[in-house]
Amino acid sequence: MHLQYAMRSCVEAYAKPVLGIDGSDITFSASKLYFAYGLGNGLYFPFATGATSVLEAEPALPRVILDVTRRFRPTIYFAVPTSFANLLAVPASSWKPADFSFVRICVSAGEPLPGSVLKRWKDKRESTF
Repeated sequence: MHLQYAMRSCVEAYAKPVLGIDGSDITFSASKLYFAYGLGNGLYFPFATGATSVLEAEPALPRVILDVTRRFRPTIYFAVPTSFANLLAVPASSWKPADFSFVRICVSAGEPLPGSVLKRWKDKRESTF
């Protein structure tokens, strides 16, 4: 059960000190607001810190995620490991150097992040951006 008072606790114990979210950030969560993970990332955290949240109605397919990062330049990207793996499966020709260049933090949750996906994601970010 997600209680209303837990919102502030999560912001004060995680969003601000760990992620460093503030009013200069633009957040984008692949998870929708009807998931607890997406609710925190896309609503509670930005609302409580003065950050901007990009909300997208379409399913978080790789083409949609890349389009959102190109148009809105989020500084924080929240996703589940499957989303990171799906992005890594996109052909290199579909990526542009600016796709994730503004993202300062990528946050993964909701399921275990395989070490191989983490390594490939770090390598992709280092080589592309």
